[in-house]
Amino acid sequence: MALGISLLFASFFSIFLGAGLILMKDNVIAILFPVIPGIWFYNIAHDMWTDYREVKAKLHARFAG
Repeated sequence: MALGISLLFASFFSIFLGAGLILMKDNVIAILFPVIPGIWFYNIAHDMWTDYREVKAKLHARFAG
């Protein structure tokens, strides 16, 4: 399920990235179009990865000893 959610967010970011690249030909301010969702996506992915590592460490500690 987490992989599906990550794929959803990556697809969402890719749409904004593509739109921003197309619009940058005519308007320089369109650089914000992919940057803002990119920061949002990075924060979500970073939190998800941190939580995954914490849970993995807890499971390892529970079953190792």
